[in-house]
Amino acid sequence: MGMIDRYKKTGGFLQLVQLIETTGSPKREQFLKMIADENPTWEAAVKQKMLSLDRMLTWNASYLMEFMPAIPPMAIACGIYPFPENKRAVFLSALAFGDRKKVEDVLKEHKPNSGEIASSQIKIIGEVRKMTATGKLKFEKFDSDLHIPENIEELLKGGSFTTIHSSVEHVETELAAIPGITGKTIDEESLVLRRKIVSLTQENVRLMKENKEFRDKLEAIKSAVQKIA
Repeated sequence: MGMIDRYKKTGGFLQLVQLIETTGSPKREQFLKMIADENPTWEAAVKQKMLSLDRMLTWNASYLMEFMPAIPPMAIACGIYPFPENKRAVFLSALAFGDRKKVEDVLKEHKPNSGEIASSQIKIIGEVRKMTATGKLKFEKFDSDLHIPENIEELLKGGSFTTIHSSVEHVETELAAIPGITGKTIDEESLVLRRKIVSLTQENVRLMKENKEFRDKLEAIKSAVQKIA
């Protein structure tokens, strides 16, 4: 059995993403290489859907405020310890004054080791995952690339993810060839394009699901009619 075979069932992809994102850096790279060797499409999808504190830095403060207050000050301090002051400030801005002061005090008095940093970052990531699982946070609203469709395992089997990324990369290449187009413009256009494609893919998934439900109902009606006849 391959590395990803056990994760091809419904819900398995999310389990794999959570395993990878909560694994220490050296081992994480080993896992990703194993996945890439087995199925590059899955590796690309896992990388796109993985949570990290760096990713959280791109979110609006209002979304950080949804989960940061639920995390103990010690965990926040240890988790953000490796970041420079300006990035720490992004996380601290999501806390009430009292909690922010507690975190700042820990940062001044305690130098966490690598194990404390890793476990604290995992705790922060875990809190975000918990809130998305309960619907309190919806990636579709603020970071659609992180949204995982219910049947993503089927999409990956059909190569939809590969199609999405090859299309985006083609457009990025075309943009780069246009005189006067800067790297910043390409990044902005790419982000918009990726979000549109993800949105269209999600809509396609919804329609496919509805179509299957209609077919199942039709088959049930046919079966019932045959029994009556």
